[in-house]
Amino acid sequence: MRNLTDAKIAAVDARFAAGETVWVWAIHHHRRVEMLTEPLSKRIAYVKANKPEREIPIRLRWMQPVQRPELLPLVLVEAGAAYAKAQAALDKAGAAYAKAQAALDKAWAAYAKAQAAYDKTLAAYDKTLAALDKAQAAVDKAWTAYDKAGATCEPELRALHEAECPGVPWDSATGLRFS
Repeated sequence: MRNLTDAKIAAVDARFAAGETVWVWAIHHHRRVEMLTEPLSKRIAYVKANKPEREIPIRLRWMQPVQRPELLPLVLVEAGAAYAKAQAALDKAGAAYAKAQAALDKAWAAYAKAQAAYDKTLAAYDKTLAALDKAQAAVDKAWTAYDKAGATCEPELRALHEAECPGVPWDSATGLRFS
């Protein structure tokens, strides 16, 4: 698969939206393979809008869904699943934090009339901030394990990547080459 047509992108986005873990080669230049964390169409739009003109066709050419994800090293898949779980917890904590922040702002505006409501909201805010910090620590730990898993199975990833995407100008130290 070298041409990501609108239909292929939509199909990948649909799989992602349905909750499927979708692995993609070269979604970022510094990592050989990653799970989607947002719709593929969103990443493509970002690349088109924000990356240097000379990099765009190269990035889009090599940004491809993994055709046989069942062949990815289990240690990477498991670390990816742990990272996704930690990220979901962070997202949930972030939503609670945003909600608490909005409530705090509203309470602050009515401070003169509602000092007691403000104190209650602040306590909820502090609790969600602690949950956010805890979730961030879990994400950081999972990311470190994910990174280590990727390094551990680099030879297997290299072989699978070369089989699925022959000719990719890849350097294990710096990632996708643009020249």
